[in-house]
Amino acid sequence: MVIIYCDYIFLFESFAYDSRADLQTEQKHHTRTSIDSYKLRFSYETFIITMECKKSSKQKQPLKHQCLVNLGLFRTGTTTLAKAAEKLGLVVKRGFSDFHDVQYRGLIMSPEKEIKKSWLEGQGYDSFLNQITQYDMICDGWAALQILLPMEEIIKLTLAASCINVKLCFVATMRHQHSLIASELHHWVRNNLANKASLTYQENCDLEAMLYKRANAHSEALQVFSQLIKDKQQTIPNMMLLQLPLNEVTASWPRTLSRWGYSETEWSAALLSVGIQNSNPQLPVEGILLTFRIGDLGSILKKVGILIKKLEEDSICQYLMVVAIDHDEASHPNAKYLLDYIRENARAKEVLLIVNPVQDQAMFSPVPGVAPYG
Repeated sequence: MVIIYCDYIFLFESFAYDSRADLQTEQKHHTRTSIDSYKLRFSYETFIITMECKKSSKQKQPLKHQCLVNLGLFRTGTTTLAKAAEKLGLVVKRGFSDFHDVQYRGLIMSPEKEIKKSWLEGQGYDSFLNQITQYDMICDGWAALQILLPMEEIIKLTLAASCINVKLCFVATMRHQHSLIASELHHWVRNNLANKASLTYQENCDLEAMLYKRANAHSEALQVFSQLIKDKQQTIPNMMLLQLPLNEVTASWPRTLSRWGYSETEWSAALLSVGIQNSNPQLPVEGILLTFRIGDLGSILKKVGILIKKLEEDSICQYLMVVAIDHDEASHPNAKYLLDYIRENARAKEVLLIVNPVQDQAMFSPVPGVAPYG
């Protein structure tokens, strides 16, 4: 148990302790009932934050350390920001300190539950307090899901940091959701994470939907946190959340980050130096060959439409389509209509036409009962 004594009052909704005696009374009697299910009593099993309101409080010590905490989700530019920070000489903590393959399942199936389990039942607070004193920046790993904790836990972290004389600045790298999910899916495919997470066939099919659900929950939590910061400026004047859209790395990141530390020029130079990091390499392009007699155009269009829909259930699938049409049908208006239909309705990188040449009948032995070609 870590007991931290602060030299100021923090009021959070109806929950406030005006003196150490109040806190001791509360511990003894547990009389308050207005606290929600997450128990805003600050989890005595982990640590207790005690606020003192003595007018004759000791003079505050000078700032000991500053730490930048990136709450941005994976695949939103976290590596780019980390590499730029390292260019400026900052010490960066990235990824998970202790992580097992089985936790991949929790990260996608129930991220809120997984972060609470790791944070509230594990050594989340102690580890975080150690990290913010040792590092200048923390990103990826549990930091990416930290915003999914109950808001009072985020506030508690900020207060705890202030009590040990560390100034926290929260940032959030962000990305357009469709682009984010495509990148996440790409990452899962290339690194075989579905296998590590032991996803079932159906869960693997639902992976994209689950990633969207996590992204939505993360986005909503960031909005709540942003509003909370605005509401609590009088109580916690130094708390801030800087938002960093991935499509504005060189345009707005330097100016935004300079609010925390280093000049806009220094951040600009660092970001230009590292460029966009960890971009996904292209997945292989699949080739689809369609060859048939056009015959009943309506039936062909229906079958091709079903095929396209099935292919594009995988939103990161890249493919080109080759349509092979027999020589005697290549100039038929239906052939052009079919190609136009595919180009308008498919997400294929390219749609190509090849013409099957007239075959030399002498090269083949006739098959009994089958009419000759043509």
